[in-house]
Amino acid sequence: MIYLYIGKRSIKLLSLSKTILGQFNPTLFNKTHSTDLITNGAVSGVDLVASAVKEGLTNAQPMAVQDKEITLILPQEVFTYGRFNIPADISETAIMPFLQDKVRAELQISIESEQADFIITHQEQESVVLFYALKKEAFLEYQQICKLLQLKLIKIIPETLAYFTLFEKTLRKDKKEKNYLRCISRRKLFWLSF
Repeated sequence: MIYLYIGKRSIKLLSLSKTILGQFNPTLFNKTHSTDLITNGAVSGVDLVASAVKEGLTNAQPMAVQDKEITLILPQEVFTYGRFNIPADISETAIMPFLQDKVRAELQISIESEQADFIITHQEQESVVLFYALKKEAFLEYQQICKLLQLKLIKIIPETLAYFTLFEKTLRKDKKEKNYLRCISRRKLFWLSF
């Protein structure tokens, strides 16, 4: 799997390949370009961005990337966001119609004209839907870039959601943490837990 971040002027790439023994080998690439790759939430040029991505795939260290499946991570300003409270006991079939009405009323966009997705965070009394959408035209441009490079676009996510999923376990409300006190005596260093 390839994780590719395309920023305003930067490309960052991480590819993980699994060895026979089950270990992961990371392949990395990072470059800041002098020209804008993304302007006002849209691709500056399909050919320009495709050549920048191709450079990342071929010049990645320690070896060129051979994988074809890609998760694309884009800056926050490319997406439209919404945060909506829903009842905790709402059925899964009722979430999408509820979400369509909320998005149309509060964000003045139609889900049908966007590439949209959402995640649900559950709390005790109610749940929260975190909605994000990418304009269909922008999605088609990114899809065209992947087709030019013979890559399979699996998912597009905002940069903030990538950070959220990375640190999601540390944000759990039910998580219990031990407090440690570092004690240093003359000859020993030890940790006290309380």
